[in-house]
Amino acid sequence: MFNVSKNGIIEVVRGDSFKVALFINRGTDLCPERYILKEGEYIYFGVMEPNYSFENAIVRKKYSNEDLNKDKDVVISFNSEDTVNLQPGKYFYEVKAVILDEDGNEVVNTIIPKREFFIL
Repeated sequence: MFNVSKNGIIEVVRGDSFKVALFINRGTDLCPERYILKEGEYIYFGVMEPNYSFENAIVRKKYSNEDLNKDKDVVISFNSEDTVNLQPGKYFYEVKAVILDEDGNEVVNTIIPKREFFIL
């Protein structure tokens, strides 16, 4: 079982696999515009214990432009081994993007700030 609520809270049964598309909005809420990852750009999805930082994530997944679906959204995927050894309870997740600016320099942006991630 896997569920993402309207406010971004994730619930997953320990050890279950799931996939979900991540729409990266480079526009506004009223005028959304899809951002498509380019070569050399990455999305990081981290799961942290309460009061821990992204850098200390217990699960960290990296996605690139090779992980896009037909709509050009990044597909976040978890396998059974990603959560099977975690205790049921409340965790948090955060999503960061490493994108390239016009000069080719890496810029890090948080695209989803810390939200609740429940393992059931």
